[in-house]
Amino acid sequence: MKQEQDPLIFEFSKDQFLFIELTLVLTLFSAPILLWTTADGVLCLTIYIVLFIVIIPLGYMTFLFKGKRAFEYYFTGELSFKRNLLNWGVFLSLIAFGLHFLIGWVYFDYFVKYETFDFPIEIENDLEMSLFLMVFLTFYPVCEELYWRVFIAKTFPRTEFYYILNSLHYGLLHIFVLLQITGVGVSLMMGVYFFGVGCLFIYLKRLIKFVNVVMIHVSMNAGAVMAFYVFYIN
Repeated sequence: MKQEQDPLIFEFSKDQFLFIELTLVLTLFSAPILLWTTADGVLCLTIYIVLFIVIIPLGYMTFLFKGKRAFEYYFTGELSFKRNLLNWGVFLSLIAFGLHFLIGWVYFDYFVKYETFDFPIEIENDLEMSLFLMVFLTFYPVCEELYWRVFIAKTFPRTEFYYILNSLHYGLLHIFVLLQITGVGVSLMMGVYFFGVGCLFIYLKRLIKFVNVVMIHVSMNAGAVMAFYVFYIN
């Protein structure tokens, strides 16, 4: 795959690379630290989203972007939607929901017997549960896709190496988070799985557009939540 050229972005400097790498490393450690320091699920997700998925990218666009049209570069065309691609989005979303429901079923029916499972988030009432699910199933997937598949993917040079580097960090993030919840074996397996998901989502965003990828991501989270309720809570 050849590097894509864009007239709005100039050279990718060493300072830019170091800033993005530092951001990604902080992202890897921030999620498990937040899970370790607070059991409030809504607060944990909110801090993570606001600090790492909103403030840091905005800071980069404002102070380090090489050009005057940062927001135009990052967001132009991302919310465009083609009706003829909707069928693909719905079809892949159904597959994503079923796959994650199946993964949850296998985990809670088999692996949980051999691996530790310590859900670090305390939800004390129906209001907190509703807020957590609203953030986890709607706001969070949108913000995560904007961060990984728009901000990081468009900040790095658009080559296969940087697409893989992006997805590698995405997989590592899931390993770091899952290590706070379950055993090493499952965490590593899911890290490899989400590395593949990251690569696939970068490709799908170019193929069927950002909106459909968000729909797929929401369905993945919904499948996991449904499996958690059916096979663990009940």
